[in-house]
Amino acid sequence: LPPDRVVGRRCHEILHDFGERMDTCPVLRMRSSGHRETEVFQVRGRWMEVSTEPLRDGTGTVWGCVHILKDVTEAKEASDHISALLEEKKLILKEVHHRVKNNMATIAALLSLQASHQANPEIASALSDAGGRVQSMMVVYDRLFRSEDFRSVSARHYLDQLLKEISRQFGPPPNIRIEGVFEDILLDSGVLIPVGMVLNELVTNAFKYAFPDERSGKIRVSLERYEPTRLRLAVEDDGVGIPEGLNPGSTGGFGFLLIQALAQQVRGTIEVNRNEKTVFLFTLPLEGA
Repeated sequence: LPPDRVVGRRCHEILHDFGERMDTCPVLRMRSSGHRETEVFQVRGRWMEVSTEPLRDGTGTVWGCVHILKDVTEAKEASDHISALLEEKKLILKEVHHRVKNNMATIAALLSLQASHQANPEIASALSDAGGRVQSMMVVYDRLFRSEDFRSVSARHYLDQLLKEISRQFGPPPNIRIEGVFEDILLDSGVLIPVGMVLNELVTNAFKYAFPDERSGKIRVSLERYEPTRLRLAVEDDGVGIPEGLNPGSTGGFGFLLIQALAQQVRGTIEVNRNEKTVFLFTLPLEGA
């Protein structure tokens, strides 16, 4: 602007051709708050940032202000472009999680269908177990699809839903009570998937082997912070127990080998306590704690 358009004139007269200040004027807001105020708006196709910094006398009383006007068009356009790219990324991630979840649902359904047509009970059980493992991962992707950042998921919501899915898969038997107590922690999917798969293996084993001959009992699953930087998943049952020599990773079938591999994947450990109850403890580092 030429000097005659600026010298001796007020900000609202220069920018808006108004005789009075607008309600959003940073000067009026600064007088009210006593603090620095900033406003960004568009004028004649350009983005302007107007800021006011209060000037105080020796007693702290505001007697004036420093009023700065800055053209921020390039920065505003760059920021808008980045925001648009981030929004596009969110939409793409949402679509990816949705498709992965649907593909896993199809795989789980095919495994279930094949298991139901198997005459060999061992093969049918193996197919059913594989379907349960796929189901545990599918629930994570369903939660990721619904989450805000498409990366972190509430452990409580995920494990609650997973426990219900496992229970539904087994009936559930009327003589077995199942209880889940989960601390509400936001966890990355890279941690939640191994935790969910370990839970699936241990709870499935408890349903299948801990209560033979329609024995009644209880399965309790919990997740909590164990020390400030560690997380602990506990799966316990009051069934018949497991043999002394049976330990994840060193003995047992594919399920126990899978549990040990998942624990190593997240730098965790698996312990078994055999007292009045059988208790599996899966302890792992809590990333970012």
